[in-house]
Amino acid sequence: QQHALAIADAGLDVVVVAHGGSDPPRRVRENPSIAVLPLRAFVVPGWLPTHAIYHRRARAARGHDIAAEPAGDPNARCRYPRVRAARLEARNRLAQLRIHRAAREYACQAWPADERQARGGGAIAYWGGKAFERICCRGATAHLCVSEAMARELRDNWRVRATVLYDRPSAAFSPLDLKSRHLVLCRLQRDLLARVHPPLPDELGGCLADGRSIATEIVGSPAQVALRADRPAIVLTGTSWGADEDYSILLNALLELDAFPRKCADGSERPRVLVLVTGKGPMRAQFEAHVLTLCFKYVHIGTAWLAADDYPAVLACADVGVCLHESTSQLDLPMKVVDLFGAGVPVCALEYGCISELVREGQTGELFSDAAGLALKLDLLLEGFPARSEQLDAMRTHVAEWRALGWEETWREVAAPVVLGRGHGQR
Repeated sequence: QQHALAIADAGLDVVVVAHGGSDPPRRVRENPSIAVLPLRAFVVPGWLPTHAIYHRRARAARGHDIAAEPAGDPNARCRYPRVRAARLEARNRLAQLRIHRAAREYACQAWPADERQARGGGAIAYWGGKAFERICCRGATAHLCVSEAMARELRDNWRVRATVLYDRPSAAFSPLDLKSRHLVLCRLQRDLLARVHPPLPDELGGCLADGRSIATEIVGSPAQVALRADRPAIVLTGTSWGADEDYSILLNALLELDAFPRKCADGSERPRVLVLVTGKGPMRAQFEAHVLTLCFKYVHIGTAWLAADDYPAVLACADVGVCLHESTSQLDLPMKVVDLFGAGVPVCALEYGCISELVREGQTGELFSDAAGLALKLDLLLEGFPARSEQLDAMRTHVAEWRALGWEETWREVAAPVVLGRGHGQR
């Protein structure tokens, strides 16, 4: 969506051919230069020539070039071979093909290794797709990718030279002042707390009538918004509930965190922790059922599905973010961390491959490798919360420095010369 908006802002018409499932943000829906054509989901073996529907949809494009982004719904077993379909369409239209690579498409399409062993078709899909994707990619005019690690992989093993375009948050993701946070929480609190287990105490979860949210309240004369002295720490993590995220790590970490002594060594009390897991997908119901079997005293965990326009605002109400993304390729960087940084929120992220290109340990966040590590990192960051939180405050300063360079500026400087050709870019 960010590429679509950037290209539209450059004065070109854009057609987005994408998987459905949820409405795009308002900025995309209401932009007169952007048309969205959803694909109907179906499952086919990745080695079949399945570009027919994609091809037919892509023909509606009104621009001169075709752009493909090989990433997609992580819950789909097999997806449209977008690079192959885009190359075919570019050839038919005598257009140039530019690829923004956020993942290796063949790795996304293939079955897991244990299933490939059990059924030969999966192995054919994997290795056939890998070879075909390499051939198709070399026919593109230009390439973008999301990390230095991916650029090295493409250069060394694919003979493809790609320009690194790090994801940056859009303007929709930004910190909120106290008044805005109060309004957001008051408006969405009932929905956010509807599936929380165990329920928050009444003085926290049921206080909208007296002008208080779970984190803010109206005080003084003249009235002004302030943070509550008894507020819980809000920990937020987003997910598509796919197989590339192991949420048993989060649950085990929260059980360990809940088992820590209530009193800290300095005599202060550890805070209540409210964990909100946003998103929808096939594993959500199973996760919710499992949560109901767990016993917590001071940790509360719930799930919620947020509209695209509410998601950035709720992120900005969090104190800490958690990312459990474990890259299939070990070469991509999670967009959910970028969104949290955009909202001004430090992140605890699962350590893998190139994640250090995005999360600077001890500065913009912390890295962990298992449940025990996540529990310790959260406990460290929330030390003294809410009365004092030196660790979080220092990290928020580093996150603010990181987000000073936004998506629009980055796109103009790095992507525009690649996507739009020479003569575009820095102004």
